[in-house]
Amino acid sequence: MAGEAESDTSAALRSETLQRIALMRWGAVALSLVMVMMQRPAPVSVTATLVLGVAMAAYNLPLMFSKRLPPGAVNAVAIASLVADFLVCTGWVVLTANDGMATTYVVYMVVALEASVVFHWKGTIGFLVAFVPTLAFVWYLRSAVFHFDYAAGSHLFRTSIVALMAILTGAISNASEARRRLAESSAAEAAREALRIEALYRVGQRANASLRSEEVLEDAVDALGSLFPDRWHGILMLDETGLLKLAASRGSPAELTVQMPMRGPSAAFTKTLVFDELWGDPHLKMLGLAPPASLAGYHSGAATPLGVRGIHFGALLSLDRQPHAFEGDDIKLMEALGPQISTALDNARLYEEVESLSLTDPLTGLGNRRAFNQRLREEVDRANRYGHPLSLALMDIDHFKIYNDTHGHPAGDEVLTKLGQALSDHLIRNTDLAFRYGGEEFAVIMPDTTSEQALVVIRRMHEAVVVEPLPRSDHQPGGHLTISVGVTSSGINTLADELVDQADLALFGAKQGGRNRSVVYDSALAVSLTNWTRLLPSLLAERSFQSVYQPIVQLLDGVLVGYEALARPAGQLNIGSVEGMFAAAQRMGWLLDLDWLCFRAAIEHAASLPTGTDLFVNVTLTSLLDATRDPDWLELVLRFERRPVRDIVLEINEREAVTDMARLKQVVDSYRACGFRFALDDVGEGHSTFEVLAAVEPEFIKIARSMVVGAHRPGSRGAIRGLVEYARSTGATVIAEGIEDGAMTAHMIELGVRVGQGYALGRPAPLPERAWPVPQLVAG
Repeated sequence: MAGEAESDTSAALRSETLQRIALMRWGAVALSLVMVMMQRPAPVSVTATLVLGVAMAAYNLPLMFSKRLPPGAVNAVAIASLVADFLVCTGWVVLTANDGMATTYVVYMVVALEASVVFHWKGTIGFLVAFVPTLAFVWYLRSAVFHFDYAAGSHLFRTSIVALMAILTGAISNASEARRRLAESSAAEAAREALRIEALYRVGQRANASLRSEEVLEDAVDALGSLFPDRWHGILMLDETGLLKLAASRGSPAELTVQMPMRGPSAAFTKTLVFDELWGDPHLKMLGLAPPASLAGYHSGAATPLGVRGIHFGALLSLDRQPHAFEGDDIKLMEALGPQISTALDNARLYEEVESLSLTDPLTGLGNRRAFNQRLREEVDRANRYGHPLSLALMDIDHFKIYNDTHGHPAGDEVLTKLGQALSDHLIRNTDLAFRYGGEEFAVIMPDTTSEQALVVIRRMHEAVVVEPLPRSDHQPGGHLTISVGVTSSGINTLADELVDQADLALFGAKQGGRNRSVVYDSALAVSLTNWTRLLPSLLAERSFQSVYQPIVQLLDGVLVGYEALARPAGQLNIGSVEGMFAAAQRMGWLLDLDWLCFRAAIEHAASLPTGTDLFVNVTLTSLLDATRDPDWLELVLRFERRPVRDIVLEINEREAVTDMARLKQVVDSYRACGFRFALDDVGEGHSTFEVLAAVEPEFIKIARSMVVGAHRPGSRGAIRGLVEYARSTGATVIAEGIEDGAMTAHMIELGVRVGQGYALGRPAPLPERAWPVPQLVAG
């Protein structure tokens, strides 16, 4: 490689020299033409002289572009141009041989200079070999043809002058070339030394800046690899059994284990050891060690101990395929790197010990969210680097909030602890990594696993979780513990955040699909669950919202109590839940705008609703608690539509958690002072806790559908009776949501609930020109 680089450099310099010579030749062409016109008497043949000038111009023209020639062609072009110059000069001297002073021989000096400058000594010798007999032939022509007297002294003088000029130029040129090569060699050595210093600085800087042992190891091996690319480098770390095991390396071997004696000669390993002949080195024999078979092909090596404060915990090992390959500079560099790597590894160890305390979830013993983020990035980087598959599963305990609110946080913590322990003990493989992602969500990272392989593991989880002992399981919907899981796998150059988003979307799909199931992320799922993100901008810009209205009736006689307004995009009145639309608006920062347009649609499309009929309209906590808004923003719409405030029930949904109860109570009081009434939606799920009930003191309490469906279980029955009793003491009305048949109606009546809504009582639909009462539903 060095020879090729030197050859390329010489060719480049030669091309530049040839181009300069070509420029000077134009002057020679011009001089020849001037001489033909001015010389008296004229040369023997003016035409021949002109032909020589034109010939010189012809072969000189392509020489102007010698820099564009490949390196292999430069020498050939240079030799051809010198030969052509020599022949032209010879022709010129012959044609002007009738010059009595014989002065035209000086043109050979130009050729001598060219040959010596371009090819140094070789050019000088080649020129002299051609020049001496040629000039002798010219002098013969002078005497034999042109009949000039032969002057041996003059001939010798002129020949010597040109020869001396050629020799002097060759000597100067050769000396200059030698100095150039020496300068290049010195520069190359300086560059190599600078590379060593830079590598030493780089590994020291990066290693000490890193707080991860793996990164320190990788940086150290990379630095050595950049210094000695033809060598194998590895870092071995001492484990608790006394084995030195390979922790980082580049190339083969990728695995290496060395048994270190625990006493005796091993104490001698306190400085760099050099093995000139690896397979018969006395140091290894003294330590009682023999190179493992995996090192076959390497003949020399060097090992630098790693350690701090007199405690050695590893070794920096370098191997070469040639014997006696390690010189003094190599050893000095390894000994300089050793302490830096040792200090960096020790700092990383101390940091990791402290960090491990902050990366563990104290309740479950699993890694926490921070640990998950950190490890996922590491695994994603590793998967991208080596092209291995990687799967991620996010799982959520179904209906956990019901269980937690019913039995209290200690009981909920017991469930989380049991699940965390089960994940650690038998629900995942040894190679998988489990974390508590947050709340009742867990995450499992599965290295070297495709989505199909991940589903096999997840199916076993579903089967095991269902039979996992659950305290007070009769109070849990379904009677046992279930989980919803979203699964995704990495692709080419996938980012960690993308994996999390995909798994979260798949988890959302699992919940939307009925819970207690696994969903794998794919492009179709992404389109189906995230189309609100695509649709919302145009919906908001065009204000394309309508409302459908679901009747709320008395369960005993079917008398209409009111309607709940449900916002829908215009033209899509029959779609189901629009939770995704509000979730997308919240993510995109447009929740206030969406809330405002949905409220307007609810009031505008209820024009046929008789005054005095209660109209339940959903409002988000974000809009309700927004400091820039007050009751006027709703009253403005009501005045425009001539709808009295006393008819409006603001239904606070469960999408957002309440963080400031005092602020919520203050805002509710201000709206209530204007005549608005309130309902709490989905009590028993989401964030509508008893604390919120106490703060809002709503006029209506809407029991979540999950509790209504599970009313045959003791837990749900007890909770519903408690809500009925609470409503009786505050004067509130309890409304059962999700009633689908007469049996559910009977259960509610039995538990003291007198008002309900659901498909059995009336489906959401646009209001007719005049609102008709809902037919009475007879409880069965």
